[in-house]
Amino acid sequence: MREITEGERTAFFNIVFGEASYAEKPLSGIGTYKEKSLHRILKYYFEPDWSYHEIPYCGFVADIKRGESVTEIQTRSLARMEEKLSAFLRESQVRIVFPIETDRCIVWIDPDTGSVVRRVKSPKHENKYSLLAQLIYVLNYIPDDKLTVTAVYISTDEYRMLDGIGKDRKKRSTKLERIPTDIFGVSDYRTLEDFFELAPESAPPIFTRNDFSSLTGLRGRDLWAGLKVLERLGVISRVSSPDRKNRYRLNRVNKCEN
Repeated sequence: MREITEGERTAFFNIVFGEASYAEKPLSGIGTYKEKSLHRILKYYFEPDWSYHEIPYCGFVADIKRGESVTEIQTRSLARMEEKLSAFLRESQVRIVFPIETDRCIVWIDPDTGSVVRRVKSPKHENKYSLLAQLIYVLNYIPDDKLTVTAVYISTDEYRMLDGIGKDRKKRSTKLERIPTDIFGVSDYRTLEDFFELAPESAPPIFTRNDFSSLTGLRGRDLWAGLKVLERLGVISRVSSPDRKNRYRLNRVNKCEN
């Protein structure tokens, strides 16, 4: 991960607080515009000139298109990227930007007054393995020298309405917005060697699914997806086991020597 410079952090905060002179609209209010704030902030961070935003291209609309380069901001999932990515890669260099929320605070809003009731730190946090699980949706396109996947490490405030069910009204509550509160670093993944960085460095020579889960924090379908991505890329290989449980070997050393 490359750490963000002070200049880059300043530019980021200018966008967040709506102080940048190149902003098309002020970033004030929550849920004011159809486009979510996190998506819009990252779009301006990677391309300050709004005239390159939302460009019709190859039968789709590119978040950013400047020259022969396209950037797509995906703040939730890469699940619906395949068709769009296939079209763009035939014509251009493509960058997919995916935020990693290393820290998150939940800001609860009173639905009657609109005021902040409380702000609490969320026990949930993400790491680079959150991106690893998402790569299952674009696995057919990596590695590719025309495709770069960029992870942006940020902290956020997640605004939620206290309109759910239960005594505390939190269950099934309405999620309003995610607003970045800081930016820490950026990681670019393009070559096979880059994707090797998504394997746990502390993994034992032979490891199980449970070992991998403990090392990465992935569970359920994300755990399956993370293993599938690394296996398909040749980062890990399955090994035979007398107990018939799936066990894996990390191939990183051999791959880097080839």
